[in-house]
Formats: sequence, structure tokens, C-alpha cells
Amino acid sequence: MSILLLQFQTTHSIKALLKFNLRLTTKLSLLMFDGSAEDERLLAVFEGAYLGYRYSEKYNIDTQDLNILFDKVKNLHASAEETFVNWMDNYERLINTTQNG
Repeated sequence: MSILLLQFQTTHSIKALLKFNLRLTTKLSLLMFDGSAEDERLLAVFEGAYLGYRYSEKYNIDTQDLNILFDKVKNLHASAEETFVNWMDNYERLINTTQNG
């Protein structure tokens, strides 16, 4: 785990963040990008929206794309929380086993 923390990099790229998450679990990245052409398009829209709005408050996104991306991000958030809790539970069990063993 310390190796992961040492390799932390600040980025504003959604793709880079999803790629970094592959070191922890494939589940999170697959929720946003399953390799399909539609997910590739949506990821480009998401990346463009993130950067576009960051530099211009007049950035617009198609309502249908926004709704799809909102659902994907909502699922990503829930799965990230679940993944974190599982990692912490496993870590706590490891600590307890080491201390009691």
C-alpha cells in the first residue's frame, strides 16, 4: 500500500485517474470505461466537460450524456466507497492477525 501512496501524482485527467485505479481494482475503471466505442465517446465527453468547465463556465454538455455520466459517476462513487471499506477491513484483519499470531 505504501508503494501506491508514494506514486501519487496530481492530474486533471480522468483517463489518468482511471488508469491509476487499475493498480487497486479493475472494478472502478470498468464502471466508467468498458472498452466500447460508446464508453470511449462518453469518456471523451466527460474529460472535455471537466476541462472545458474548468476554464469556461459557459461549457455545455448534452443532457442525455450528462444523465448517463451522472449515473456512471454515482455508481463509481458507491463502488469506490465499497472498495475502500473492503481494503480497510482486510488491512485491519491483517494487523489483528499479526498482533495475535
